[in-house]
Amino acid sequence: MNGKEVDDFFHSAVRYCSVIESFDYNQDENKFKTLLVSLLDLYSKALNLPDVEPGKSRKVNVSLPQINFDKYEYYWEVFNPYKKMVNLYAAV
Repeated sequence: MNGKEVDDFFHSAVRYCSVIESFDYNQDENKFKTLLVSLLDLYSKALNLPDVEPGKSRKVNVSLPQINFDKYEYYWEVFNPYKKMVNLYAAV
């Protein structure tokens, strides 16, 4: 798939990635504005991408690592964030 819209999206994505990667080191006072402008540009270019119909499916072989968690396979305790709040209201 080639076209002006795809090229524009690609270049906008590269600009956005460079803004993100240099964000911590950027001393510019308007770095948040620059980030917002590059994100909005990327989003608008994504909206202009051409519609693509899926072609014939291709089987992709992806090997996933097998991890053995043994005793860590299950949760030992289920965290209830409201438990303390309920106790606080009961005490009032």
